[in-house]
Amino acid sequence: MNIQYAKNPRWSDSAHTMIDLIIKIVGLDEEIPFTASSNDTEDHGRKLFQSAVGGEFGPIADYQAPVLSADQIERMLSISVQSYLDSTAQLHGYDDIKTAISYADEPSVPQYQIEGTAFREWRSLIWAKFYEIMSNVSSGEISAPEPTELIASLPQLSMPEK
Repeated sequence: MNIQYAKNPRWSDSAHTMIDLIIKIVGLDEEIPFTASSNDTEDHGRKLFQSAVGGEFGPIADYQAPVLSADQIERMLSISVQSYLDSTAQLHGYDDIKTAISYADEPSVPQYQIEGTAFREWRSLIWAKFYEIMSNVSSGEISAPEPTELIASLPQLSMPEK
């Protein structure tokens, strides 16, 4: 790849392992974005990274974490909650939360029905608390929690003894 020039270097991660650049390739009419890394699989990526670190394209701007919209934050947190529900069900021998709650209406094996009912009730409590928290975030009453903080604030599963 024959690179005519590179400009506007910015760290693309907080660990400073990658640099975003705007490059112009000989033969192309437009500039294109490019992320260079010291361990890039391509030689030109490694060379661009070293040149940028060496100051050839000017000072490297600080990393800026992406700013997420309220919808993106809620989606990210809801994925964390769903993963928590599924992994908890898996710890109890079910494929996921949907499988666990499917036993709530199955009387053939009473223990499974009891567990399924417990999971169904817990799932409802979890989502009710999640939407209460998100409402407080939307109103500005609280800031959005980190996923681990959110999970820690959710109701615990109360599983009957076997």
